Amino acid sequence: MHYKRWIPPLPYAHFTVNLKSHPKVLEAIDTYQRRLEEMVPEQIDIFANFGMMGNADDGGGMVAFCLSTGDFYAGLNASYTMVITRKGDIKALRVGDSYSMHGSLYARRYEAIQPFNSSTFMMIAHETRNATVDASHNRILLWDFVTGREEFVPYNGSSTKVDSHDILYIPKTDSFLVAEQAESAYNTTRLINWSRKTQQNIWVLDFQDLNIPADVFNIGMHINKFQLINENLILASSRNVGAVYFIEIDEKGNGKIRTVYGGPSSDAEFYDIAGGKVLSFWERFTHNTEVFFSPGHQQDLQSPHTFMTFDNAADFKGCVHSTRFLEYQCITKDERLVCTETWQWSTGDRAEVFGDADLLLSGNILGTSWGEHVDPSDPNQEGYHCHIYEVDRAKDTAWSLSVKPYWSSWMSSNPSEAYDRADGGIPLGWSLYSAENIYSEPIVQGLSWDSVSETFTFTAFNTHRTSHQSPAVIKVETSSGEMIYQENILLNEMWLPSRVELHAASLTQHFLNMKVLHFILENEWGYLSKKYSIWAEE
Repeated sequence: MHYKRWIPPLPYAHFTVNLKSHPKVLEAIDTYQRRLEEMVPEQIDIFANFGMMGNADDGGGMVAFCLSTGDFYAGLNASYTMVITRKGDIKALRVGDSYSMHGSLYARRYEAIQPFNSSTFMMIAHETRNATVDASHNRILLWDFVTGREEFVPYNGSSTKVDSHDILYIPKTDSFLVAEQAESAYNTTRLINWSRKTQQNIWVLDFQDLNIPADVFNIGMHINKFQLINENLILASSRNVGAVYFIEIDEKGNGKIRTVYGGPSSDAEFYDIAGGKVLSFWERFTHNTEVFFSPGHQQDLQSPHTFMTFDNAADFKGCVHSTRFLEYQCITKDERLVCTETWQWSTGDRAEVFGDADLLLSGNILGTSWGEHVDPSDPNQEGYHCHIYEVDRAKDTAWSLSVKPYWSSWMSSNPSEAYDRADGGIPLGWSLYSAENIYSEPIVQGLSWDSVSETFTFTAFNTHRTSHQSPAVIKVETSSGEMIYQENILLNEMWLPSRVELHAASLTQHFLNMKVLHFILENEWGYLSKKYSIWAEE
């Protein structure tokens, strides 16, 4: 069964990402002596309705992602990490470097691309399976997309190869959290806290020490998302098991499972959006039923009780829905832990692997998707390989990016013929693993001054999604630029709203004299918000 994807009607504006003529792309084509169609897609289309992107000041910010292709059948080999505006202007682009594999040249792609600060992304290389590599191929990259500066942090963890699908920065220890999963033995899974300075392990959490049942552990945990809830609690999302583990951990890396959502040892019951009880992913696997709940890929804890995830839902034949963005909440009810679907949107694709879904500061959801079945003659597909979607709560698409390949003989016998592009679940051709939203400045909303209580209130967001609370400074100036008030605050992690109410009696006299003052928010990396005017009440 194939699902129709969203087709943009008017009045959506249409833009394209001009990758073909970018100087760095042309240089790479010349360096590697490849044909254009082996290095770039034929077209990257964007459809946008900016009125649906919430009330952020700069049109929805920028989007960062790694677009890659590289497989034996297609003869394709390219990887581009880029930051674009919502109109498709390329603000920064990095061409993936190449390495030798089986006598051929392959581009290094990054599955994990996460904000490190307001101008820098952190990534960890994902090597293609069965490649003969040594520890020198494992490295963490810090890429400043504003200046182009790069910092490589060598990584060799506790083995010679890393296959990490996520990366997390821990400011307190100036270290990176990565997941090491050996390709030759799926049951080798470790979370490693890796020092940026010493390039040594601070601690290693081995999942073999967590008393996970052998029949579960031996199929491979496939940890593709983790969060540091606090210094002593880690969330780890296992795609293969369909479970989220909350793991207590000490400073030496000794761990103990506190709670499990999903999987064979679930502490929670699951209910669909209509309130009907459903089986978990693992129960569906063992009982071979079609009514199931499968929180699958890149699970984020958005608030103390709410998760957002990409539900592949296509791992088994006969699944009851297509790939979707999924939100669910887990609460204690009558002494039972209950997880309930609260929102979902079908992408119209079927994607057995990959995929992402994140909550934006506007309340919209941004995520990636790809289809295993491609039909160039179907106007609902138009031959696209992969997509990024931004969807609002009403399930209307505010923005989309879609990648169309050049036709090649590995796809089909002619350009209009339909074909399947999944090789053991892995997409042949172009793919997007995840996408991140980032703004050029902190965002301030709802700023107001109350002269009676002598307080001003506002809601603030950082330039990007952080894994931890981040310090910031409020500054108030006169029209002449004189600084008359300054206060430190904390911006919440995960783009949770930071609602601030501050008593500032010292400003009352300034309002009486000047009527208007100017408010600025500066984050910890020195990025300034717009200058907002605060008017005295009449």
